[in-house]
Amino acid sequence: MTGNGLDRAPRWLFPAAVAGALLLVGGAYANHFHNAFHFDDSHVIEDNLAIRSLANAPRFFSDAATFSTLADHQTYRPLLPLTFAVDYSLGGGLDPLAFHISQFLFHLMVGLGIFLLVRKASDAALAGSANRYFALLAATWFCLHTANTETVNYLSSRSDILSTLGMGLLISTVSST
Repeated sequence: MTGNGLDRAPRWLFPAAVAGALLLVGGAYANHFHNAFHFDDSHVIEDNLAIRSLANAPRFFSDAATFSTLADHQTYRPLLPLTFAVDYSLGGGLDPLAFHISQFLFHLMVGLGIFLLVRKASDAALAGSANRYFALLAATWFCLHTANTETVNYLSSRSDILSTLGMGLLISTVSST
């Protein structure tokens, strides 16, 4: 595709657009990094002794009791306690900041997946340099959309982010074969 103006855009324009998108998303979530633990975080993170040692990692994949201290909430979600154990280790304990940083990074990874998916679909429909800008707009819109604020702010909602990441990996693996 030629003649859209973006074919002749300076080389720095797209990296600048990416930086701008990251600044927008970072600015939108800047105040979430210092939130405390809320709601289900008490029995899934704060009171959960299993996440306090990475040595428990194998148990996360075989014992649903490592997910929550409440018996009626003990479900098989091994990646959640594993990521929380990593956060606990990196943060030196129950520092919510470490948990919120990784939550935000996972959200950005989903945004990257949205970018790649939209870019690939756009290129399949009609190849052109404008597709990367369209894909960046779509990914930024997703990352900024208010429907995602609870998922980013509420640590126990990390399962939503991880499942979306998993589906993205599955789709990209299937579509590349």
